[in-house]
Amino acid sequence: MYYITFNDTPSGIYQSQVIDVVKYLSDLGDTEVKLIAFLPYSNFKENKKSIKMQLASAVVFPIFAGITRWRMLKLFLKLITNKGEQAICRGPIAFELALGSFRKVVYDGRAAVKAEVEEFYVTGNKQLGEDFIKAEKNAVLQSDYRIAVSGKLVEYWKKEFDYQGDKHVVIPCTLTSKSSGELLMNKNDDSINLVFSGGIGAWQSIDLAANLCRKAMKQNTNVNVLFLTQENPIIQKLIHEFPERCQRKWLRHEEVYDVLSNCDYGILLRNQNVTNQVASPVKFAEYLNAGLKVLISDNLGDFTEFVKKNDCGIVIKDDIIGLISVTPSERKRSIEIANQYFYKSSEKIKLSYMKILRNLNELQK
Repeated sequence: MYYITFNDTPSGIYQSQVIDVVKYLSDLGDTEVKLIAFLPYSNFKENKKSIKMQLASAVVFPIFAGITRWRMLKLFLKLITNKGEQAICRGPIAFELALGSFRKVVYDGRAAVKAEVEEFYVTGNKQLGEDFIKAEKNAVLQSDYRIAVSGKLVEYWKKEFDYQGDKHVVIPCTLTSKSSGELLMNKNDDSINLVFSGGIGAWQSIDLAANLCRKAMKQNTNVNVLFLTQENPIIQKLIHEFPERCQRKWLRHEEVYDVLSNCDYGILLRNQNVTNQVASPVKFAEYLNAGLKVLISDNLGDFTEFVKKNDCGIVIKDDIIGLISVTPSERKRSIEIANQYFYKSSEKIKLSYMKILRNLNELQK
């Protein structure tokens, strides 16, 4: 079996959601799953080396003609693979490349791609955007099986593409193992530490996080804020307003866990658009895994209802009042929730992956 990615570069997300999944499926099934990664030509050697260091068996190629000429890779993929094999394809273009080259093809749907193109112009090119939208529809309707990161994404497929089948499984962005790193933020007994961990892309809604933090720090002098992200003018302004209580750090992936575990609440606020309404941010699981409660916005994938059901955070409507430090027993409970719902080794996630393999075997007969 193959696992195919297109235009995804090495990162913490790539490690946990691609490389670790490939390893996990290889251990879970009877056959090896081989990663085929098509990377942008820029920084290709460096990115290839990074992937090979984590997964020596990976086969890595450059998108040699440029991303807008992605179709040129379709024949190339057919030449280097075995038509009798099966493939899991991360994203719609990976699916289009694989279609016709394998016996069975699984679409690994990570997002509402049409919404991302229309709401955030993620492709940066009109024709490429149209390609992505068409490819997503084909992937949803023509794949032999589907993985969705949220139940809300399946609802989007039904509404947008009239998907009416049941050959799918919902697997949120999952965790593999804890990491270690130096603690950067010393917690006082009466302090309340909020943390935002993530990128600064438009869909990350950094302005919402900053506004919430500003209000919280004004209301309570015990509140401190840590941003684990790249530089951003909105964050810099907040640090200037609260120089003693607000800071920003940019860490390596393996350093993040211990820093998170020294905080009380993880911030996960998103604007109300389709992209976020179907999302499954891995930070949600990472916050819980580090013993945090989650400050989450309404209508964020399946996670807002998950917070309500499992009492593992606060759904933010407007202001937030009365924050208190998270107790040791609450931290332990958050970690237990992460173990139960978001580890690849958990029974729930294992059964979902087994369902994929079982259905592929049934389709093969």
